[in-house]
Amino acid sequence: MKSADQLTAEEQSAILAERYTLRADAYDAFWSPVIRPLGELLLAASSAVSSQEHHRRRDRRRRLAAVDPEVSSTSDGAGC
Repeated sequence: MKSADQLTAEEQSAILAERYTLRADAYDAFWSPVIRPLGELLLAASSAVSSQEHHRRRDRRRRLAAVDPEVSSTSDGAGC
């Protein structure tokens, strides 16, 4: 086998990619059962927050329309 200084850049990259792949598979096998349930909870909470923010923005646009219909009709809703 060649020493590291005798390998081409492509060969070094291929070896490194293989090492990362093997470690990633092991990481996934061992940690996924631990991390996945927490990740799913975070995603669920995140979508709930996104939904709440959507409703807040819609409510702000409605209040703006009640005060000044012309401004709200030209607004793209950014920040509202």
